[in-house]
Amino acid sequence: MTIYLWHMPVLLTLAGVTALVGMGAAVPLPEPASLEWWLTRPLWLLCTLTATALLSFRLARLEISSPPRGTGPGLGAVTAGRAAAGVIVGASAVVLLLVAGTSPATAAIAVGCWLLALRLATRPIGASRPGPVLVGADGRGR
Repeated sequence: MTIYLWHMPVLLTLAGVTALVGMGAAVPLPEPASLEWWLTRPLWLLCTLTATALLSFRLARLEISSPPRGTGPGLGAVTAGRAAAGVIVGASAVVLLLVAGTSPATAAIAVGCWLLALRLATRPIGASRPGPVLVGADGRGR
C-alpha cells in the first residue's frame, strides 16, 4: 500500500525537478516520444523506483503501527466535523490545481491546504495526549 500511495508524489517531484533543471541549466529536454526521450526512460524508471523504494521503507512503519491509546471521545478524538472539514480543505486544493493550473503560487497554496487538512484530520489543536493512568494497590486509578 505504501508504494501505491507514494509513487505518484515521487513521479511528480521528479518531473518537477527535471523541469527545473531543464529551465535553470538551459538544457533542452528531449521531445516526448522521440528516440532520445525513449532512451532516457530506463534511467527515469530507475530513479523513480529507487526514490519510491527509499520513501516506502521509511513510511511503511506508519501502516503497521496501531492507533494511540486513549483516543476516545473527550481524549483528543477527531470529531466528524473536523474530519469533514479536512476532506473539504484537501479536496479544494486538488480542485484549485485542476482549475487554475499548477504554478509556484497555486502549488504553495495547495501544499498549505493539504497541511491544514492533515492538521484538521488529526488531534484537535491544543489537545494533549492523555498521560499514564496511575493505579493504586486497590486497582483504582488515581
